Amino acid sequence: MICLAFAMTACSSDDSEPIPVKVPSAKIEVENLTAKTIPDAVSPTNPGEMTSAVTVESEGIITDASKISIKLDLQHTFAGDIVIQIFAPSGQSCTLMKRVGSTNAGSSRDLLSGNPLTFNTLATVTINEEAIGSAAVNIPAGMYLPGNGFNVTPDVVVMSDLSAFLTGKSIKGQWIVKVNDYNPVDSGKLNNWKLVFDTGALN
Repeated sequence: MICLAFAMTACSSDDSEPIPVKVPSAKIEVENLTAKTIPDAVSPTNPGEMTSAVTVESEGIITDASKISIKLDLQHTFAGDIVIQIFAPSGQSCTLMKRVGSTNAGSSRDLLSGNPLTFNTLATVTINEEAIGSAAVNIPAGMYLPGNGFNVTPDVVVMSDLSAFLTGKSIKGQWIVKVNDYNPVDSGKLNNWKLVFDTGALN
């Protein structure tokens, strides 16, 4: 669903040209409801890869990153295997989640269907090892800042600030979520995802 903003004008007192009155952008939501399997890695140097895209038809430049949410419904039997990135229409990317899962034998960090992860700059919790604890647990649904686990592989995928990534971006075009699996055996899929631009996010 895409909601569009409306423009208004006001008349000046001397009957000159109407004076534009700026109205904040209305809420925009785009989503991809097609479930896609995350291919399992052949080896740590030959990862599985899945991409899923949404297209924003509206114009706008992001001026308030706190009013943007990236919502992912994922499932995976070992979250420590996966890296999740989002790509803007410009081609620039931001890592949302990198290998968040224990490397200790007998522990796991499952991602469960129906436990959506929301990434937003207003979150107070970083999705990392400290946030989810040391015991074998499922990663709970919630609002998070991007984060990483103890495993730094691959080195070429680095963490970056979500606010800095979003601010100043043109929203029109294709946004892509990419999920890579860096370790064999465990598997998962992206059930659906949504990109939300709340009122006031855009100029």
